[in-house]
Amino acid sequence: MATLQLATWATNLTYANLTTGVVDAAVKSLYNWAGCAIGGYIQDAPQIAQNTTLAAFSGPPTSSILGANDSISAGYADAQTAALINGIASHVDDYDDTHLETIIHPAGPVASALFAVAEWKAPVSGQDFITAFVAGVEAECKLGLSVYPEHYNVGWHITSTTGSIGAAVAVSRLLGSDTTTMQNAIGIAATQVVGMQEYFGSDTKSFHVGRAAQSGMLAALLAKNNYTSSLQGLEAKFGWLHVVSTRENATAYFDQLGEIWEVEKNTFKPFPCGIVMHPSIDGAIQLHNQTLQEGKAITDIESVQLRVNPQVLILTGKTDPQTGLEGKFSIYHATAVGLLYGEATPKEFTDAVVKNQTVAELRKKVNVTTDASVDNAQGYITVNFSDGTKLDKHIVNAIGSQENPLTVEDLKKKFMDQVTIAIGEDRAVKAYDAFTNIGNLTDVGHSFSLQSLFIWRTKFAVSTLRPFNMTVVHIVLFKFRSDVMDEHKTTFVRELKTLKTLPCVKAQRLVVGGPSITDPIERSKGYHFALLSFHEDRKALEEYQASAEHHRVTSTHLWPFKEDVTRFDFEVEEEDEHMWDFVAKGIVNGAV
Repeated sequence: MATLQLATWATNLTYANLTTGVVDAAVKSLYNWAGCAIGGYIQDAPQIAQNTTLAAFSGPPTSSILGANDSISAGYADAQTAALINGIASHVDDYDDTHLETIIHPAGPVASALFAVAEWKAPVSGQDFITAFVAGVEAECKLGLSVYPEHYNVGWHITSTTGSIGAAVAVSRLLGSDTTTMQNAIGIAATQVVGMQEYFGSDTKSFHVGRAAQSGMLAALLAKNNYTSSLQGLEAKFGWLHVVSTRENATAYFDQLGEIWEVEKNTFKPFPCGIVMHPSIDGAIQLHNQTLQEGKAITDIESVQLRVNPQVLILTGKTDPQTGLEGKFSIYHATAVGLLYGEATPKEFTDAVVKNQTVAELRKKVNVTTDASVDNAQGYITVNFSDGTKLDKHIVNAIGSQENPLTVEDLKKKFMDQVTIAIGEDRAVKAYDAFTNIGNLTDVGHSFSLQSLFIWRTKFAVSTLRPFNMTVVHIVLFKFRSDVMDEHKTTFVRELKTLKTLPCVKAQRLVVGGPSITDPIERSKGYHFALLSFHEDRKALEEYQASAEHHRVTSTHLWPFKEDVTRFDFEVEEEDEHMWDFVAKGIVNGAV
C-alpha cells in the first residue's frame, strides 16, 4: 500500500495544508538550493556535463541553467538537460541542505527537476511550486527513514536513490497527475535507482543528484503520457523497498505523511564538505581562535586528536587528498584548515589549498579515533602544543545542526557569497530577493528568467572604452494572443523589418516563436517575438528610440494587439554580436 498511500497523499496535497513553518522551511531550502546551484556552476563537473550533453542530446531550450553567466548558448537548455546540470551544480560543492536523520540532501533532485519544468510548462505560481516541492521532499525523506541506516550502510548514496522518486512525486504534483498516474511515475523513478558511495570525492557524486532530478522528471512525464509501471513499485516483493534494504515493516513512516513534516527538519551547511566532519571543523575553528587569544602559535601544534562517530572515517577518511574535491571528504584536511585558517569556506577546499605544504604538514598531525557512542552531530578535539600544553573542545551541537541552526542572516550571507562569485553582486541581490519571495510569484519561471538572474552574458559600458569598440544591443520582447496573431502576423513581421532600414541601425535580428498548431494548450500561450537591433553607440540607440518609425511599430501601431512588451538594452563587444541569436531563441522558446 505504500505506493498508493504516498501517491494519494501527494495528489491531494494543497498549499492550504502547509503550515507557516513548513512554507518557511521550504523557502529556505529553495534559496539555499539556488545559491548552491548558481555558485556550484563554476566548478568543473557542471561544465563538463553541460558541454557533453548540450552538443549530443539537447532539445529546444526551454529552461535555465542557473549560474550560466559566461555564455549565451549555455544559458538555456531543454528541461531534462537543465535539471541534470542544475542538479550537478547544486551538489558539487557539498554545500547543500541536509536531512540529518537520513543524511539526504533533499532539495537538489526535487528543486532541480521542478524549476526546469516550471519554466517549460509556465505559468506556475509560487504557491503551486512550493506545494510540489514539499510533496517531493516529504516523499524522499519518508523513503529515507524507511530504509536508513541499512540502505546507507551497504553503500547506496541515499540522496539520489530516494531523490529520483521525490522528483517524480514533485513533478507529478506540479503537472496535476491523478493518483494512478503518480503511482506509475513512482514506479518508473524507482527502477532508475542511481548512486553508490564509492564515487564520493569525484565528479560522479554530484552526477548522482543531477541524474536523480532528470530521472524523476522523465518518470513523471512518461507516466503523464500513459506509460505504465508497477502500481506497487515501492512495497512489492521485488520492489524498491525490499531490493535496496533489509528493513522489516519499511512502510510505517508513510503513516506520518502530513503529520510530521520532514522539510521542517532540514538543515543547512555552514561548511562545503561532508556533513559528518562539521563538528570537528566547528571545534577546530573555535580552537584556532582560542589559540590566538592565548598568545599561542598555530605553527607550534605538535599533534591533533579527534574522537568522532565511526561514520566519519567511513565517509571522509581520505588521509592524503590530492584535489579540492577529495579534500571535501578528508577529515584530516577539514580539521587542518579549520585550525590553520579559522574558517572552512569554499576557498579552503580548492586544489591549491589541498596541495599547500603547510596544510599538508598539519594534516599529517591529525589523528582520528572512532567511538560509536559519539553522535554524528558531536565531536571531541584536542590540540597538543610543543611546549606540553593542550587545548580541547567538545562540540555537543555543531553549527548548522537542528539544535544550532544557521540564522536567516547566515543563510543570506552564504547565498550572497556563493552567487556573487558566479553572476555578480547586482544579480545576486535580485536572485536572493526573487527566491526568498517565491511564494508570492504568479509565474516562477518567468520571474527568475527575466527579472532576477539575467543569465545571458553582458558587457556593460565602461567610460574608458571608445564607442566604436562597443555595440549597443536593444531588445524588444513581444507576446501576442494566438487569435490576434493568426490574422496580423504577416503585417506585424513586415512592419518590424522596416526598422532595419533606419540609418541608426547597424544590424537587426528578428526571431519568432509560435505555438503548435495541433496542441491547444501550446496554442493558448501565444506568439513570442524578439527584436534585436544593433547600434554603433548610445547616441545611435537614442536616435533609434526617438524615431517615428520605432514608436509607430513598437508602440502606437501595436497597442490593439499586444499582450505584453518588455524592453532592455546593454552593450557588448562587437565579436559577440553573433551570439545574440542564441539569446533571442532562448527568450522566445522559454523565457517570455
